[in-house]
Amino acid sequence: MQGTVLSVDMNNDTGVLRAEDGKKYKFQFKNVLTGKAFAGSVVDFEINDDNEASEIYTKKTTLLTKLDETFWFLFSSRGRISRDLFLVYMAGLSALVLLTAYFITIDRIPGLPAFAVCYTTYCVMVKRFHDSNSSAFWIFLLVIFGALLALSALNLVNFISQTGITVVGGLFLLFFAFAFYLCFAKGTKGDNKYGSEPVSCKTIKLK
Repeated sequence: MQGTVLSVDMNNDTGVLRAEDGKKYKFQFKNVLTGKAFAGSVVDFEINDDNEASEIYTKKTTLLTKLDETFWFLFSSRGRISRDLFLVYMAGLSALVLLTAYFITIDRIPGLPAFAVCYTTYCVMVKRFHDSNSSAFWIFLLVIFGALLALSALNLVNFISQTGITVVGGLFLLFFAFAFYLCFAKGTKGDNKYGSEPVSCKTIKLK
């Protein structure tokens, strides 16, 4: 049967939809098999033994629904995304950086847009890590050791010896390599502790 999603709870990965007959059913995000079931989405679904909606397929989305999905993708660290969608984001980001560099020198870029790009990239990377069942802890380690290296290079810290700087640099490269691997690693099949398996994007298909 078909219905319309009325509301979603991103904290608990659940939602409520209303069927064509007016009855309301709860559902879990892991039972959404195609697309993202945000409020306003028209879906096709079945009813399971617990009287909840299951086998949910997104059939139609409104403009507001697409804006909600875009906001989740760019500004939320919850859930998972596929590596092909990550590649699409990185390609778009690279094009934006090159275009910006062509027209604007780096010292003239306002701080707020630069922060927004860094934050959205962080959120996208976290969701990519989640797809392989890894936490964002690796990003924090990367930032901490990177900051120590930067401060040492600028002579703003003097409590780290030359040997310590070498160790910090080695750890930074190690964490960077692992974080790079997580960005492109194959995701977990089925559900993991961060959510249901993401749907691959339509532009690129990676197995």
